[in-house]
Amino acid sequence: MDWSEGLLETPIAKLLTSFGYYLYAIRDFQGNYDMKGKSIELIAPEQTVLEGPPHGFNMLAIKDISLLDNPVFSFCSNVSPKYILHKDPLIHYHRDGFSKRVK
Repeated sequence: MDWSEGLLETPIAKLLTSFGYYLYAIRDFQGNYDMKGKSIELIAPEQTVLEGPPHGFNMLAIKDISLLDNPVFSFCSNVSPKYILHKDPLIHYHRDGFSKRVK
């Protein structure tokens, strides 16, 4: 997917928002880490850092954003959707830190 013009300018984002969906990038690892007790961090598309090589990540499309008013979710801005331990912690770490890798 080409997001060089921003996530909201991609064809799928335009389609989903035209039907009244709100979109969020879901922050996650490219691996298996224990995230027990950590919130699911969501990023608004216009606040998602997309620097680096092309990579995939998950998105949430939801019509009723009141469903996100739950402590299981937290909102971030100006961060990457990917947690990457060897990169800048301000952009690539969960706000509450990390647990150990699950083997």
